[in-house]
Amino acid sequence: MIDLKDFLPPATRIVEKGDYLLVSKSGMRKLKIRRFLRDEDLSIFFFGLGLFAGEGRQRFTNTTERIEFVNSHPPYVKLFQNFLKILNLENLMKARIQLKSNIDYESALDFWSKTLNISRERFFRPLIFQKQPKIESKTRIAPFGSLIIRINSALAFKLIRYWIQTFFVNRLGGPEGI
Repeated sequence: MIDLKDFLPPATRIVEKGDYLLVSKSGMRKLKIRRFLRDEDLSIFFFGLGLFAGEGRQRFTNTTERIEFVNSHPPYVKLFQNFLKILNLENLMKARIQLKSNIDYESALDFWSKTLNISRERFFRPLIFQKQPKIESKTRIAPFGSLIIRINSALAFKLIRYWIQTFFVNRLGGPEGI
């Protein structure tokens, strides 16, 4: 079991509320996250950190920091959703579909809504790209486009980046400030 209270960035204000932590930092909206990660949640937690390190959007300005994860592979998207769920961040999640103009948006919306078990109202309008002329390529197009998971919280973004630095980069001898 991991107590996340022991793994929060410096200057983070913490209020303990049973199994949850109310976490805040100057100028940022408070978050209510789970305090204890049970042993059965650890693999999803660490896999979620790895998914975000590899597929998450990393560069923002100080005023637009947020969690954004993009992937077209349903099992990875579902795992990232479960990562957010064990942290108690899933209720802040919104989604957006990005697809080529030759893919039916309504089918894609139904697919992702059912896959993630979230209502259609939690989806932003889609990003639709014009289909490029056929080029001899072995690239496969995702039949339901890619899904963007977004959480508009600078503090959640900073926490996840801090955990990636703490649990992976520092222990593996990587560069600082990733």
